[in-house]
Amino acid sequence: MKFYHLQTRSGWRLLLLLCLSLPSGISYLYAQQKGEGGLPGILRNKVPRAPNPPRAKPQPTPVPKPRPTPRVAPTNIPVRAPVRVAKPPVIRAPRNAEDRIENALDAANMDRDEQRFEKAEKGYLRVLKAKPREWRAAYGLGNVYADQQSWEKAEKYYTKATELNAKNAEIFIALGYILLQPRTRGNDATSLLKADRAARSALLLEKDNATANDL
Repeated sequence: MKFYHLQTRSGWRLLLLLCLSLPSGISYLYAQQKGEGGLPGILRNKVPRAPNPPRAKPQPTPVPKPRPTPRVAPTNIPVRAPVRVAKPPVIRAPRNAEDRIENALDAANMDRDEQRFEKAEKGYLRVLKAKPREWRAAYGLGNVYADQQSWEKAEKYYTKATELNAKNAEIFIALGYILLQPRTRGNDATSLLKADRAARSALLLEKDNATANDL
């Protein structure tokens, strides 16, 4: 009976102590949240967080440049000397050559007209040497020798002129004329036959040529 009452009393005491201690515990917790009382200030303050380091922007990965392959000259190829191309020979323009021949013929004709026979002869010979098939030079030589009554030389170059140009009636007439001229050895039948042939050749080219008919 006493023990029961003793437990009841001690239980109420404990309950009372608990009720009395509860406000103080609540005030302690409240003061701790505000930073008043309780733990020392060094432990009350919150520890600041370290700032996050700035994130570095990702750098693009450098692309390695390909290295050029070094060129190595092969050593087994024989070295050849440079080929020298010969320059083509300088060819004079045909027009200039023709102009020189024409000028030489004009000069020789003038010398023949002025009866400078020696100079005219050299001029015609130079033209004939430069252009062997120039019938006008051969014809001019025949005229020079005919003017000097050198019938044999005139016959030679008139004949050459007819061979180079068989379509000119004047050459055949000149040849026939000197063949009929009196020679020191006399005119034989061969000369007369050549003169007749030359006259007929001129008439074939020019049938109305009066000089060829008279010849």
